[in-house]
Amino acid sequence: MIETLVNHAVPGRTQKGLRSGMAVMCLLSLVMSIFTGCEKKQQLYIYNWTYYTPESVIEKFEKEFNVRVIYDEFASNEDMYAKIKSGGGGYDIVFPSADYVSIMINQNMLERIDKSKIPNLTNISPAVLKYAEYDPNMNYSVPYYFGAAGVVVNIMKEAGQSSAGMTLTAV
Repeated sequence: MIETLVNHAVPGRTQKGLRSGMAVMCLLSLVMSIFTGCEKKQQLYIYNWTYYTPESVIEKFEKEFNVRVIYDEFASNEDMYAKIKSGGGGYDIVFPSADYVSIMINQNMLERIDKSKIPNLTNISPAVLKYAEYDPNMNYSVPYYFGAAGVVVNIMKEAGQSSAGMTLTAV
């Protein structure tokens, strides 16, 4: 029915010519959709600790690399692990701490890193890698933050009993 209507609207057109024209139009539409799609920003899905990356850093990264960052945060390794283990997220980059990296490697939850795409891996200090026993060759992870947490008390100000009932003494 449509071919007939179009055929009558365009004098001298044959059915074969009409089909060829429609095929060309479909092909042009496909090509245009492909090229239009190329202008869309790629998306990078990141799952990181709460408060680790300022919004200004993400915005600068998005501008510099013409990418849209979808940034989710977690408050604990347990929260992160549960979400990833249950199939949630589909993240490109996840930031577990060292103890969870080893668990996630053993459970095949992490993909192998293509090191050829990260030339600045050579800038990771061997001293830091010495402590990355869970993945010393950086096959699944790259050290991001390195440090230790502790409690320091100035006993000159707080001598005596702590609120936890511990005796504070000078060392």
